[in-house]
Amino acid sequence: MIINRGPGSQASGNDRTRHFLSASQRHGNFSGRSADGAASFKNLPPSAVINPHRPGNQGAPNGLSIHREELIRLFWEQDVPLRIVQDIMRQKHGLDVSIKVYKTQFRKWGIRKNLKGHEALKIATGQDSSPVFWPDDRDDEYVTRVDRHVKKSHRALVHARNGMAFENVAVLNPARRLRGPDTLEKIEAATYYFKIYILGNRIMGSWFETGPSSGEQEAFSSLFIRGLERLSRNEQLQQAFKDINLSFDSLKKLVILDHPLVYLRLMASIAAFSQYPESEVCSTICRSLSEYLRKLFLIIHGPYHPLSHAWGEALYISSSEGAESYVLGVAATAVRRYMPHELRIGMGALNIAECVPSCARGLDEASLRSSLRNMATRPDLLPNAQETRLALAELMLAQGRLVEGLHFFAEARAFQAADPVRCVDKTFWTAELEWRAGNAFGSISTLKSALAHADFETADKTGDGVTRRLKKEIEDVLRHRQNLLASESGLYVKAPCQMKWW
Repeated sequence: MIINRGPGSQASGNDRTRHFLSASQRHGNFSGRSADGAASFKNLPPSAVINPHRPGNQGAPNGLSIHREELIRLFWEQDVPLRIVQDIMRQKHGLDVSIKVYKTQFRKWGIRKNLKGHEALKIATGQDSSPVFWPDDRDDEYVTRVDRHVKKSHRALVHARNGMAFENVAVLNPARRLRGPDTLEKIEAATYYFKIYILGNRIMGSWFETGPSSGEQEAFSSLFIRGLERLSRNEQLQQAFKDINLSFDSLKKLVILDHPLVYLRLMASIAAFSQYPESEVCSTICRSLSEYLRKLFLIIHGPYHPLSHAWGEALYISSSEGAESYVLGVAATAVRRYMPHELRIGMGALNIAECVPSCARGLDEASLRSSLRNMATRPDLLPNAQETRLALAELMLAQGRLVEGLHFFAEARAFQAADPVRCVDKTFWTAELEWRAGNAFGSISTLKSALAHADFETADKTGDGVTRRLKKEIEDVLRHRQNLLASESGLYVKAPCQMKWW
């Protein structure tokens, strides 16, 4: 993998990536037959599986397919009349194709002249109804047609939630899809099938009855994010690539879990490139992670799993449309919409600012980011940098920016072991952020770690009255949340009709 960083860069692409081995070469010895997660998808009836081939991608014998991007740009994005498009293509490329052939091909590609790109994108990314983004002077027939599409999609999702057990049958083909061209179709496919995955496989009340193991997750996130952070500053490059290579060793166990929280955390790791906009190598490595996850997911779960439509495309779409278009947009929106926010915040919530005060909370996002950039290069300011990372994660989680919040949370966890200052406070703060992000069982584990730190400081007589009071607070929170998770009427076992969504 060679990266051209252009003139004046501090290290050539070849030097900076020579330590990063191909993930498929290092981890290519997996067997789909022996993978635990593949068993649920075998021996399915043909009507019950997703067709992995998307319409409109096959080559056209009329010669239009090789000019697909140009045709879409002219006809759909620039709104050029079809006859003028025909004349341009005839003069420029010598294409002697009739208007009827053009119209037929455009229909196969999912191009609709009366549906503009930005409008179709709203449907593809899951807006609830057309009036949210449709102007009032639109024709009633046009608005009705879009509403009909949204409602049919919604009915398919309700059917998935009410009647489908993912352990026995995979999801049905969607009742109706927008099927826009190229990037739009990929965004819609990833969004739609992620909804199917959430509603068909993970009824909200059962998500957190048994949480995923946090050991491999934390091992991966800490190593991967720490490596990216060092690469972004051009420091300790050999150690950075070593950490990233080691992080891939945990991915197989994570993918086998097939859990929505695992999916979210991995998407946050892929999205990390957007936090280092000046680092081309970070973007390239995140793209490699996305592509590797796509291949690993196919090996373990097969081509008919809904998330097969998401892995591997996130970075392609982000690089062509901007980071917000998919990784920080579609994925984050879909996850927020289908996770029970009210249950986590309303029950067992804690005002962590009263227990763990920090000056960093008084700063806005821009100031926090600026401070973190200045402090990250100075080892003596690591404790301050850690507080800033936790404050950024808390702020973004409060704003519903789950993927970005998880990134700074992962950064804080990555450097936690090197920070000896206020261990009890910061571990307690970390546990609260985990709880707010939905990882209830991970939060319980971190609370126990905070309690162990407090016990050590108290026994060693290094702790003062503040530490003893904080220990009592941690004990109360831990006991309360364990009771919530153990109770059938507790946090994560309410009926779906009682839930409130983000």
